[in-house]
Amino acid sequence: MSPAFLGLCLGILNVLANAALFATWGDEPLLARFVVTYGMIPGILAGSLIGVLAGAVATATRGSRLMVITIPTLLMLLLLAAGLEIISLLPLSIVPTLVCCVILEARTRRDPFAPIAEEIPAHAKPRSGVKVSMLIGSAVMFVVLLGMLAKENDLSYFPEVYLPWGLGCGLALAAPFGMLADETRGWSVWPRRFALLASAFALTAALGSFVRMESLILTAFIPVAAGCMMLERYTRLAPAVPTAIARDPIVPRAIAQR
Repeated sequence: MSPAFLGLCLGILNVLANAALFATWGDEPLLARFVVTYGMIPGILAGSLIGVLAGAVATATRGSRLMVITIPTLLMLLLLAAGLEIISLLPLSIVPTLVCCVILEARTRRDPFAPIAEEIPAHAKPRSGVKVSMLIGSAVMFVVLLGMLAKENDLSYFPEVYLPWGLGCGLALAAPFGMLADETRGWSVWPRRFALLASAFALTAALGSFVRMESLILTAFIPVAAGCMMLERYTRLAPAVPTAIARDPIVPRAIAQR
């Protein structure tokens, strides 16, 4: 996983973690939606930029890397908190932010004296399950939104539901399915499909119960199941290509002459 993409994922998770903290320990449930609405896009952009910065200093010492990653991140957090006028909640927000910084530093660290691995041809590299799942997850949430639009006939769902909640949740909730697809890459087709579909149905049922839309769980699971099938299909291991072994024609002649 590239440092920029890892930073993007951690930026999304950090925004969702802050919203959850505000809704529970901060006792500000309405503020949680406000933070997701106006903090998701800055979180994605800031996470990507910090990820690029972490990749640029991948061979530096651990302490210097933590400073390079943490200081700009906290400055961005301070600016965002000031812009949203939630400075009083800044100490609560620092905790998940520092955790994300530590994870980013640990996952992008590189030994400068380690031997350089042989470059794998692009066509031989398996697709990243996390990237594929996040792309599919955002599309699945958009399809679910279209179903809500058709049912409620309210165009405000796009700016008020999909952009603040659907897109961010689709990206964040889909990432673990990509990890599951990567971990089960060596399995046969049907066990992989069953693992992805069972996990996806459990998540869909939990979310449907949480938002009190139990009647729509089976309907919402249709695009989710299609997304799982696509994820399984596009993250399979490429079939092994048989390698031709050249034989020396001189050896059979020598054996025949004996």
